Amino acid sequence: MPGARLASRLGLSDRSMAAMAVLASATVGAGWHLYMSLRRADGLTSGAFDQAYFQQLVWNLSQGNGLRSSFNPGEFLGLHFSPLLALPAALQPLWSDARLLHALQALAIGLSVVAAFLLLRAILRSAPERHRMAAALALPIPFWAVMQQQTRAGFHTEILALPLILLAGWAGLTQRAAFFWLFALLALGAKEDQVFPVAVIGLLVAARAPGRVTCGMRRMGLALTGVAVVWAVLVFGLVMPALRAGVTYDIDRYYAWLGGAAGLLRAPFEQTDAVVAALTRPEGWLVTGGLVISLALLPLLRPRWALLLVPPTVVHLLSRHEPQPQLLLQYGLLLVVPAIVAGGLGA
Repeated sequence: MPGARLASRLGLSDRSMAAMAVLASATVGAGWHLYMSLRRADGLTSGAFDQAYFQQLVWNLSQGNGLRSSFNPGEFLGLHFSPLLALPAALQPLWSDARLLHALQALAIGLSVVAAFLLLRAILRSAPERHRMAAALALPIPFWAVMQQQTRAGFHTEILALPLILLAGWAGLTQRAAFFWLFALLALGAKEDQVFPVAVIGLLVAARAPGRVTCGMRRMGLALTGVAVVWAVLVFGLVMPALRAGVTYDIDRYYAWLGGAAGLLRAPFEQTDAVVAALTRPEGWLVTGGLVISLALLPLLRPRWALLLVPPTVVHLLSRHEPQPQLLLQYGLLLVVPAIVAGGLGA
């Protein structure tokens, strides 16, 4: 193979060559995304929703005024449960510039390449070509369409969660329990919907970590999945409603047509045509399919794991907020972790 001949000539191992390629992709990818973001900022074309929105939140928090913004009334954590915004707020004294969020986003995209490589290599630990295979799947990540859409959307806390979740999977598969829990719990603080990819990582560790299911890291994987479920119930059912204190937010209309929580189970029977029309919109499924193609169709070789791409796709399709059903902007990020997991298992 050309890569093997090059490594032999340079006196480098497959592991070293793969690591160098991944670091190069991460660096180039982060630099490219930062360049695109800064060009938009300098051209005054960054969106008020959501770039300026998050900048207001971060600035107010750094000044001791809490997570509040002029874009929406009330407490932001009642809208999106994102205590991880404390990280960029803590960096404000070092660089109180709106472009800090662009830099953090680009850095997170670059780190996601490294984290995905580590996770994929851990999934493929028994394969002789694990270094090359993991690198081949991780290298294109900064250039995936969903990543370009994320940069188009501007800063969102979901991108901070992505490398953390991937690193949690790597830590779990390599039996680093402390890092496993640290990365996973930090990711849960990025946004309320990150419970899904965190639960996927829990299932992965429960299924593929060394040892028996009833002990060690595999048991911790099951525990993390349970923690994600409990977190979802508490945050969606208790914490966020309490923080809202009756305030109406713009996102309330996204799923209002389904009749709220009480009408959700009845909607497929009472609004069958509308539900079917929403679920058969092609745009979102094309994005999901494009993500599978970006992983060389490998997720299809593990259909049970590939099915984990369906729930977030369905949730987005049922929204009446364009461009969410099209999985444009930041909305495709929720599919990245299950896609990488299924692709790694199919390799």
